[in-house]
Amino acid sequence: MPALAQYAGRLQEIPFDFHELVGALAPRSFLAIAPLGDGNFKWQSVDRILTAARPVYALHGASDRLAVEHPDCLHDFPTEVRERAYEFIGRALRAGK
Repeated sequence: MPALAQYAGRLQEIPFDFHELVGALAPRSFLAIAPLGDGNFKWQSVDRILTAARPVYALHGASDRLAVEHPDCLHDFPTEVRERAYEFIGRALRAGK
């Protein structure tokens, strides 16, 4: 992700689409953590990306494997969100998905 800094002010030149990257993960489980106060990524952009990827997950019958968390913090990974992420990963591993 640090390499994306070279596209500051030129986002339209990024040589890939994030929603296509996320969609390509389907039907595998994917959890995005997008804090409301993050200075690196805007949570609204994360929501748009996941909204665009949802039809691909639905096509695979895996809508429940695409999720997002929006903690009310800066660019951080609070304990309660970390625990929910561990839960999400645990479910995916137990299900083999």
